Amino acid sequence: MSLSSVFLLLLLVLSALHLVKDCISRLSQYRRSVQLVENCPGLRVLIHPEHWSARWLPRIPGINLGAGYLVGQGHELFSSRGTSDVLSLVSFFPSRRGFIVADPVSARTVLLDDARFQERGAVRGGKANALVDDSIGVTRSPPTLHGWNDQELNEVAVESALKALREVSKEWEAVEGNEGKLVLVRNVVDFALALQLNILAALTFPNSSPTELSSPICATLRQALAKDPSEPSLLTLPALNSFPSSSKLASSDLERHIKKAINVYHSTATSSPKGREKATRRDLISALLETSLEQEVALDDLASLDSSVFEDPRLSDSEVMQITLRMLRGSYEPLSYALATTLLLLALHPEAQAQVHAELDQAMPSGSDLTLNTLKQLPFLNASLMEATRLYPPVVALTRSCTVDTVLSTSPSLTGSHSDNVFVPRGSDVLIDSAALHRNPRFWDEGCDEFNPERFLSAENDQSAAPVDAFVGFGSGRLGEDFASVGILALLASLMLRSSVELNEPVSLSSAAAMDSVVGARTTSALLLKPSGVGLTLRERPGKS
Repeated sequence: MSLSSVFLLLLLVLSALHLVKDCISRLSQYRRSVQLVENCPGLRVLIHPEHWSARWLPRIPGINLGAGYLVGQGHELFSSRGTSDVLSLVSFFPSRRGFIVADPVSARTVLLDDARFQERGAVRGGKANALVDDSIGVTRSPPTLHGWNDQELNEVAVESALKALREVSKEWEAVEGNEGKLVLVRNVVDFALALQLNILAALTFPNSSPTELSSPICATLRQALAKDPSEPSLLTLPALNSFPSSSKLASSDLERHIKKAINVYHSTATSSPKGREKATRRDLISALLETSLEQEVALDDLASLDSSVFEDPRLSDSEVMQITLRMLRGSYEPLSYALATTLLLLALHPEAQAQVHAELDQAMPSGSDLTLNTLKQLPFLNASLMEATRLYPPVVALTRSCTVDTVLSTSPSLTGSHSDNVFVPRGSDVLIDSAALHRNPRFWDEGCDEFNPERFLSAENDQSAAPVDAFVGFGSGRLGEDFASVGILALLASLMLRSSVELNEPVSLSSAAAMDSVVGARTTSALLLKPSGVGLTLRERPGKS
């Protein structure tokens, strides 16, 4: 036997020993995880459904459930097992343990308790407002960002939405040649993405070149934000993630645009912090920087105190950059899918569409403009958006990591032999299945699969009558959802005021299953629920041009 053959044989033996050692270690971890979650029934699998290999290998019970299995069945995943609305999940490869939640009490606890359930690599809204860095974990908690939810920024969102609609409408007329009477939308998802892209461009870079789809800003935003991860690609392999891609290059360009906008803002300020005045621009970056300046002035007023005991509340330029990027990425696709789904459902339900038209006609008499105050007078339109989001949540799953051993409470009146409290070991993943939670018949009645905006209204005061804890909207905690949803509502109001919506190919709805078939929503690998790109017709309403 030659020396090379001996070397090759030795290498094979060492590789086999390493593989055996790794399997024994994984088996030990698997058994340990099963013991830790034995109080909660659930799934035991060889390959985790979120692992990249799950989309390539055949589906075999107990071995590979397939990509999207955890969030692709609605509440059937829970009801078919006759257990509680919390299931455990343990996988051999990779060695992971976690819990799948469709219980409102548990879901609300996980979403709001940032101390015990953390989301790494994201900026969170809510109480903590923690700026998170993937490499070092939580960096610090910035001041309350008043610009995120205040009246002024919401007004900017409305203005940006109307500006976006005007810009995109120009391209409709040029492409379709419809003289403003009829717009044929070939793909409702592309239609919604184009509108949301223009909203974000107008909201973030209002002083740039016109925000039309061919502008440099929109081109950069489209490439940086509009990557569809649901299409199979070798780039899903971890070993290839470091290779440059068009999306990564566009992200670098987007960062340069944001940095330029920050520098332009600073160039308008005087050298004295107290002498600075708010810029005339009305945009997201200005709102963040003005919050920073206000906090800076407050610090200067406390100069006589020992400020070393206070955490500096001023936002650095890098933090403004991070927040802006998180807002853009957190609102682009989810809000676009919500808009597309709402238009589809209104097209499928003419009676609901007629009620939307009546409400808009009353709130906006001929010649009146759409404002933020007008949106507050449109409860049924808002309810229609919420109901579409309930049936087809754009963010189909929210994942958190448990940082300490804890006990998770569930809703009362659960049946079965299991405990109402679920022990969640430290290091476990907790996945909130929005699709299952939103269609849980225990909280949304037996008609939970039907489109019924009335469930979000009460007859007395038009306030939400739905079970609030069982609704997570666009994904509770996703940065940017508050102001971005205002823009989407403004888009819907403007579109529905001027147009009626119908499918290019009419269908009759005989059941909720037929509605699901038309919407054709599918789960992407980024855990977003993307509707099918069916065609719509926007027909101009008489006297509403």
